[in-house]
Amino acid sequence: MRTIFKGMLLLLLSSYGFLSCKKEATVAAATANETRYLSVSMNEPATINVGSFMGEENIIIARQPYYSCISELKKQNGFTTYTYKPGTNYEGADQTILKMQATKEGGAQVEKIIIIQINVSR
Repeated sequence: MRTIFKGMLLLLLSSYGFLSCKKEATVAAATANETRYLSVSMNEPATINVGSFMGEENIIIARQPYYSCISELKKQNGFTTYTYKPGTNYEGADQTILKMQATKEGGAQVEKIIIIQINVSR
């Protein structure tokens, strides 16, 4: 009985906005009217392949200097996977993680970049 009461109380509080939970949703879960703005700052010119990521076509990539924090870098099977997180001046979702894979690194150019995962917290 006590457990049922606690569950009902939490449901009531969350429905009125007193409790807020961050929910991670991929871009594919976005509705047709939503547009995702993701900013990527790079030191070298690059071709960003957006395409239709998991059926979602409303993805816009803007190169802006305040989105330049690389939180993770992995090298595996000749590919380099970069994970970007928004900087302190980022104006947008609470937390946006952008992972990209590059076939070539270093020098003045990255030949190809493929977005492999985008998580947007709501």
